[in-house]
Amino acid sequence: MFKYLRSFGCLGLAVLLLAGAVFGGSRITGDGGEYLLMTHAMLKHGTPEIRRSDIEHFLPVPAKRPIGASMHGLAAQLDAAMRAPSKAYVSGFFPTAQGRYYAMHFWLYSLLALPFYALTTLLGLAAGTAFGMLNMACAGAAFAYLRRAMPQHVRSGFALFLLMGTSFYLPWSGPEVMSAACALVATVAMLRGETGLSMLAAGLGAAQNPSLALMMPFALALRLALRAWPQLAWPGAAPRRLGPELLMGAAGVICALAPFAYFEYLFGTPSLIAQYSTRPELITGARLFSVFFDLNQGMLIGLPGLFVALPLAAVLVARPQRRRFLLAAAPVGVCVLAMALPALSATNWNSGAAVMLRYAYWLAMPALALLLYALTILTAARRRIVLCVAAGAQLLVFMQFGLLGERSSTVHHTALANAMLAAWPHHYNPDPEIFYERGIGREVPTPLDEAAVYAYRVNGAPVKLMRHWSRFANSAGLCQDGARLLARHVRTVDGGWQYLHAPFTCVTGQTDLELGFLGFNDTNTHARRALAHGWSVLETTGVWTDGTASTLTLSVPAALHARRILVQGHYYGSVDRTEVELGGVSLGQMRLDRANSIAIPAAMRDAPTLTLVLRHAQPQSPRARGESQDARALGFFLEALALRAD
Repeated sequence: MFKYLRSFGCLGLAVLLLAGAVFGGSRITGDGGEYLLMTHAMLKHGTPEIRRSDIEHFLPVPAKRPIGASMHGLAAQLDAAMRAPSKAYVSGFFPTAQGRYYAMHFWLYSLLALPFYALTTLLGLAAGTAFGMLNMACAGAAFAYLRRAMPQHVRSGFALFLLMGTSFYLPWSGPEVMSAACALVATVAMLRGETGLSMLAAGLGAAQNPSLALMMPFALALRLALRAWPQLAWPGAAPRRLGPELLMGAAGVICALAPFAYFEYLFGTPSLIAQYSTRPELITGARLFSVFFDLNQGMLIGLPGLFVALPLAAVLVARPQRRRFLLAAAPVGVCVLAMALPALSATNWNSGAAVMLRYAYWLAMPALALLLYALTILTAARRRIVLCVAAGAQLLVFMQFGLLGERSSTVHHTALANAMLAAWPHHYNPDPEIFYERGIGREVPTPLDEAAVYAYRVNGAPVKLMRHWSRFANSAGLCQDGARLLARHVRTVDGGWQYLHAPFTCVTGQTDLELGFLGFNDTNTHARRALAHGWSVLETTGVWTDGTASTLTLSVPAALHARRILVQGHYYGSVDRTEVELGGVSLGQMRLDRANSIAIPAAMRDAPTLTLVLRHAQPQSPRARGESQDARALGFFLEALALRAD
């Protein structure tokens, strides 16, 4: 009897905590405006189309319906757009060719929230509460599956699920908790050989976060591996019947593909988000590192318990079982990296989040599943050690950010980031958007304006400066006119942005060319000398290539030891590639408009001059395109070059 009372008491306490989080902190955040309007539309007329009648429900002053001023403002913008003769995009909502408005996110999360929204509407509760209740139900679904998969350790496993980010995102009006629950169930099912259930859970999550669909091939591959090495499976797992497995797997594939078919039907494109809110060139190693270790919004900030407990568990697992655990961990780790890559293309990287990046929260769930796997094979004493370490590390997060992450903000540096920037600024070089927006305390349109410069100051003195390399003359007011700002430590990051670190030096008496920079404008005599042939006339901001081959002769400062050439510019018409030749050696095709740098071959690094040839196979003229009488064969507009030693 005591055993059942204790189990019920722990579960009841968890439910009370969940309910407190939902009813005490639910609010419309992130993309919640889209999901709320779709849910309301489904309640009123059974479709995700946003009509003026749906908007009018939210137009009264916020006091009439507790939705918040931001939601009221969104409704007003949409109302104005729907009244306008020509329909245009409005903050996450796109018009079809017929002028009907739909959200750019898929509607499954809104559909699941529908019964909760109907209840909150009936009771007069805040609209955001419906999403909190749905998040609570998703957490409950994760609990139900863990109870079947690891009945002896379900309380510990569910407690870790709540501690590892879920408590921060429960009040969130977006599918993060749903995605996390799906990722956790999919991974545990994958390790148990329940491939159909794994694919179904991954497909449900992929309907809102498409990256989760990448779990499916890993589930299939692991199922094949378990046939050869059944000892790798989750303890106590048993083979499943093929029929239900196939049905669940097929259902998961349908769920994952449904959003693409839906948007293709409405807009003629498989994904509005991919088309308008992502850029493939943003998928970089720096951003991948940022997901896990950024001091402002990385996984490490929100889940230190996972980073500490998982390696500790791997060490404490008995030696005969350690190899089995590590072999199971390998495909899960690769799966996490694969799912992270598409998320890196998001244009809004310093996005709204609770403590850590939203992507980081649900990407952590496969790693959490590995930790739960370890709990099932650890001895009781060692299991308690791991649980105490995980809980203790997470307690530090709660002490800094509060139970629901209320004190975290995407427009302010965290305490840890501020401490690092004050003590060792050259060791923390985040994504430029993170640094800039948190530095000025507000969000700005992306991509960032290349003329923007921001200095981080400690006690009034600048210790770190961020500027685009093409704005070499901009010293952020730290130097007099005509002087150039140099720094001891310079770090070039994504998008051509650079971090300059104190001590700073203002240099006079040297030309930009002697300092390794060459800006192309009609007043720069050095630029005119560098243009050999195949160029149009110098303009105020740059110069066009004219013809199929354009040659530059660059003088290299003797003390620079240049290793690469940075290029700034943009293409004309349908031209989007350049064949680069340096010193007579072809370096292949490049996209020079995407902050590409040209690596200087080792044999040429000490040469006093470099001959750079830019070739465009099919340059275009404005006259041929019907734009003007200009007959020049244009390819690339060159604005600046820089020789870099790093």
